Amino acid sequence: MDVDHPRGPATMKLSTRRSLSASILLGISTFATACVADRTAAIVDDPLGEQNQASCFPSCARGSAEIAVGDYHSCARSFAGLVQCWGANGFGALGDGTAIARIAPAPTSYFGRVMQISAGSEFTCARVSDGSVWCWGRNNYEQIGIPCSVNGGSCAVPSIFGTDAAFDPTRVPSISNATSVSSGTLHSCALLADQTMKCWGGNQYGELGFGYASALGHGPDAAPSTGGMKATKVAAGRYATCALDLNGAAWCWGRKFWSPTFNSGVAANPPADEIATTPVMLAAGPFTQISVGDSYACGLRAGGITCWGYNWGEFSSVPQGVFPVTDFGLPTVRSVAVGTRSHCAVTGTGVSCAGWGSFGTLGNGLYATSDAAVSVINLAGPAYSIASAADSYGSCALTGSAYAGAGLTAQCWGNNNGGQLGVSTAALPKSATPVTIPIAW
Repeated sequence: MDVDHPRGPATMKLSTRRSLSASILLGISTFATACVADRTAAIVDDPLGEQNQASCFPSCARGSAEIAVGDYHSCARSFAGLVQCWGANGFGALGDGTAIARIAPAPTSYFGRVMQISAGSEFTCARVSDGSVWCWGRNNYEQIGIPCSVNGGSCAVPSIFGTDAAFDPTRVPSISNATSVSSGTLHSCALLADQTMKCWGGNQYGELGFGYASALGHGPDAAPSTGGMKATKVAAGRYATCALDLNGAAWCWGRKFWSPTFNSGVAANPPADEIATTPVMLAAGPFTQISVGDSYACGLRAGGITCWGYNWGEFSSVPQGVFPVTDFGLPTVRSVAVGTRSHCAVTGTGVSCAGWGSFGTLGNGLYATSDAAVSVINLAGPAYSIASAADSYGSCALTGSAYAGAGLTAQCWGNNNGGQLGVSTAALPKSATPVTIPIAW
């Protein structure tokens, strides 16, 4: 469905950018030979594909290296550092210079070699090879890093449509040495080379770590967030942020999903006991990865995953309400992604999911909740990357037998309220089995 139509000058500008992107890809393909037949062992220790990307470039240029899931759209990154997105685009979340919703993946306007992508609610962020961070899409809470020019939480960002959004990738100010970026529902955080963090966007629950909460959005400060706390990983969720310190312990701040007072409603003026504006240590770990969704977080440790937060009833093995740090098993987990009242993990045999399943979120062919982890069915091969939406009941994975030829296959399941499954919402409002997304690099 067309949300809006590009105008004359913008159409010419977009065409030029697409031609540039196509030319770059053509040049890469000209020099490409063949991908290494099987990089499975390396990928186990390299969930973002960066080591493989560096060693395989440009011969793996046509392969997908990473996938990201927002509330209404999804994006994939290639080994060549190009990005394609699909789904809802009313505020420019696809980054193609238009507001046209797209079922088929469409290339973003070219802005540099992308090393990592992350999607939030109606916006997307990416880390480029030079350490800069670029974002595009909705900016009503400064979630793409552009300062608000008017009060009331509404940002006027110059664009071809004159709304509070950027339809082309826009560089986030004050960040030039990022090593990773993570986007939540209305905010993002970047981990910097000195292991400090900078966060920007919505701060209603103190999720930016500035030591206070504010109804208005906030761009990245010159000073780091969380008082300069050193971290090795950072993850943005719905209204909270979590990070791993140098010892692998998990710290969280923002909306206190680990508190008995946590509730599902979003308060205009949330009570003080539901807010943590500075980091709180919640699990000692040590963990090597962390992911946070809407109501709980999980850390990846040797031997499986450990989770903590709030249980609405989807897990019978832990108390309803706030539950303590709990091991969830799955001893061969390689990565974990927490979404809306559910989580999925890449294991040695595929993908396993647990939790709320009414939208087909678990990918096992059923629209039912499961306390125990269940296997996602109909995958194209072993899974190497997983992503879940913090606020929209959906996940995507990159699957396949090897980094060879056309690369890995993108498959998505769950809610399809914005076309993020690569099919129109009218034709398929939700899916309990993975839908393959055709991505031509």
